[in-house]
Amino acid sequence: MFRSQSLTPPLVTCFAISALIHAVTYLLNALLPLHVAAFGGSKTQIGMLFSVATVASTRWATRWAG
Repeated sequence: MFRSQSLTPPLVTCFAISALIHAVTYLLNALLPLHVAAFGGSKTQIGMLFSVATVASTRWATRWAG
């Protein structure tokens, strides 16, 4: 059986963790507004939640990536 030398166990683990984080992020973005609305949040509060999350992630990315 052919086994690639470039796909080492630590690299495969990193890919798996990255895929899991992406999946959780997309699921959270899809379900979070429904939960906020179920707890009585308004559309404005849901929009503010995403605005704050966007600003926080942008600042984090600019701080650590550049």
